[in-house]
Amino acid sequence: DSSYYKVTISSKIYPFNIIEEHHDIDLHFGGHWFPKSCQTEQRLAIIICYRNRESHLKLFLDNIHSFLKQQQLDYTIFVVNQHGREQFNRAALFNVGFIEAIKLYSFNCFIFHDVDLLPEDLRNLYKCGEKPRH
Repeated sequence: DSSYYKVTISSKIYPFNIIEEHHDIDLHFGGHWFPKSCQTEQRLAIIICYRNRESHLKLFLDNIHSFLKQQQLDYTIFVVNQHGREQFNRAALFNVGFIEAIKLYSFNCFIFHDVDLLPEDLRNLYKCGEKPRH
């Protein structure tokens, strides 16, 4: 039954402090979470780029934490915000996110994510295989 894997997505936009309260009980500083009951194979860096889309970012963060926790993943979320009026440069922001992430920890999986996309099925596994995928 595919409904078993369906992810419940909240469409309510909360202020950042409420989002922190939703996930603060087991979320570590800097957007890091890991399961206490098992050792994971991968340490994920999830890099999100945005500019002028705060409502999308709030929805994304509130929903993605629940999804990733259900998959029992060791992950850290990096949000890279482009300031200024220059043309939005998504690729450059992803590069900045990657460079900053590897300074923090030796991640072995990187996921470059759009701020306006949310997973709707738990079978969409957030992990790295042998080859990159889109």
